[in-house]
Amino acid sequence: STVHLPQYLRVAVGNSQGLGGTKGLFHRSPSGYTELWLIQNNLDSKEDAYLTAVHEAVGHMGLRGLLGRKYNETMRQIRKTFPREVRGAAHRNGVRWGHESKRAREQHRNLAAEELVAYATERVLAAGAKSKQRSTWAKIVTFFREALRKIGWVNRFSERDIMDLILRARDHFG
Repeated sequence: STVHLPQYLRVAVGNSQGLGGTKGLFHRSPSGYTELWLIQNNLDSKEDAYLTAVHEAVGHMGLRGLLGRKYNETMRQIRKTFPREVRGAAHRNGVRWGHESKRAREQHRNLAAEELVAYATERVLAAGAKSKQRSTWAKIVTFFREALRKIGWVNRFSERDIMDLILRARDHFG
């Protein structure tokens, strides 16, 4: 239950979205370790626990690890490409969309885009992509799309780009 979460975590999560229906979360502890927490009282089954762990580990931790400094720009492009879906993810997760501070507004909107990718990660990996390998062709296409994105010729994400991002985040994490 959320009662067993460390105080620093209850405060951090409570400030952003509350803990009511939260199934899992990851957070960097004060000592610098990345922690993944599952909240048993909010999980319906072993499959729900597995999907929640995938959501947090690959869809959040793996994605952030993979993107590094490219995180903000990538999330901005995902928001631009899938605006309705990102707003839906914000609503489902209690992510505040309209914030007074421009910086906080960007952070919250990026988090909503990240949630969209994390939910897609659950669907992709639950659908059997666990063992799916990226083909050589997919790697080539990704390489060229990233090169074109760097010079500004490609500034939107396709569903294939999202799928590739998920598989790369999975590979980065594991």
